[in-house]
Amino acid sequence: MTALLTNSTISVARELAVKYGLEEAVLLSHLNEAVIIRGVKGKDGHAWVKLEGPRLLKLFPFWNTQDLQRIIQSLNNQSAIIVASPPVSESNELIYRLIPQQLSASVEQRMAPVTQAIARPTPTQFNAASPMAPNWQPSEDDMRTLTQFGVSREFALEQLTEFVSYWRERGTAHNAWGSKFAAQVRRKWREHQQDEAESARKQPLNEGWIPGDDVTNILLRDGVPQSFIDDCVPEFKLYWRERGDSSSTWDSKFLQHIRRQWQSYSHNIKHDTNPQPIAPNWQPDRDVIDILAMANIPADFAASVVGEFVLYWRESQQLHRSWNSKFLQHVKHRWAQRHQQGVVSTTGDNHGNRATRDLSTGELVQDRSWAN
Repeated sequence: MTALLTNSTISVARELAVKYGLEEAVLLSHLNEAVIIRGVKGKDGHAWVKLEGPRLLKLFPFWNTQDLQRIIQSLNNQSAIIVASPPVSESNELIYRLIPQQLSASVEQRMAPVTQAIARPTPTQFNAASPMAPNWQPSEDDMRTLTQFGVSREFALEQLTEFVSYWRERGTAHNAWGSKFAAQVRRKWREHQQDEAESARKQPLNEGWIPGDDVTNILLRDGVPQSFIDDCVPEFKLYWRERGDSSSTWDSKFLQHIRRQWQSYSHNIKHDTNPQPIAPNWQPDRDVIDILAMANIPADFAASVVGEFVLYWRESQQLHRSWNSKFLQHVKHRWAQRHQQGVVSTTGDNHGNRATRDLSTGELVQDRSWAN
């Protein structure tokens, strides 16, 4: 074993530093030594070496993977080495051979007997590119490399069928299937971890949910009245709670929901110039029914409360510019209260556990307790 590979001191030949650069010379000195110790004669007659990424990082702790790839690429561009593997950042390994005319004389002399001694085939023999075999399996070295990155063996093997099928369909030849498999599994593993993290952030919409201040402020700046925002909270909660969905973006969903409803409301609901009493045969416009449908409130439910709405406002003799707007609020109140067991008024009146059917029409129309 040479001093370069066993001691903490790294020696650099001056001629290599002058020719290739200081960082390149440091790495190339190690690559020279590695050929002597770990070189395997390939079918092309040259001595090839495979070095694992973790080994390189351990030998050169002052470099990261990106640094190594940059220096390796520089040596390859300067024809100091020939690289046969994907980038280290993807494959987590370096497969290379030296170009004999680029070696120092001392290294070239020491390589000669080693190259002759390793002529016999070995399990690590570097072969020419070949298509994907139907029964291809990753090597134990590949699996150990993945384990070092935190990938479980079970997860890696789950990706094998898809990997083999994909490359067999493409018919592409390659000389480092293990490296390609490791790169794909690592990518899938990162996606898997991201999905798990996203799932952990997702929560069902609980009964006490209210939109955040940031969402409310955005809507108010857009010209949406606070009362309109409040009116939409219970229908939004009811819809998503009945669906049983989980999400990490409830505020964003609510923002989109309000914007859709407000756009439809502001474009379709008519407001008279002068306040008018409600007509005895008053009926909501079709646009009102469409807006309620956007809130997942059935048309037949809206139709069922028209009578009580007209009766109450006829008795109150009040005037309003838009009875459609009032009716829209009333239906949303009733729809929310239909799915509540008890109602507590914002004025402090406590209806206790009285069911909706036990409340008067006046209480139902005026109550806004659900908006708290």
